[in-house]
Amino acid sequence: MRLMIAEGSHFPALLPTSSADRPTQRGLAARLAALDERGLLDVPDPDEAAEFLGLLVTGRVNNRSWYGAVHLDDAEIDRLVAGGVRIFLRAYARPAE
Repeated sequence: MRLMIAEGSHFPALLPTSSADRPTQRGLAARLAALDERGLLDVPDPDEAAEFLGLLVTGRVNNRSWYGAVHLDDAEIDRLVAGGVRIFLRAYARPAE
């Protein structure tokens, strides 16, 4: 990942530019849309929500580990990821009626 970031400007063809290049994000968006349809979450834009969830569960881990250069133990990673999920669920909770 660090190499891709560092060299992306020199080799832009290597970088994903659309959701078609991100099958995991597409799959997550589909699951979030299904949760919206079932009334479990309020997800007006599943693609955006999938991107936010991805950022929330990876961003802090990447920042704390310097994209894998610094070791984080499993408990710390679990704590950081759980915090991201907690924030996501608060943001996309179905409003009380």
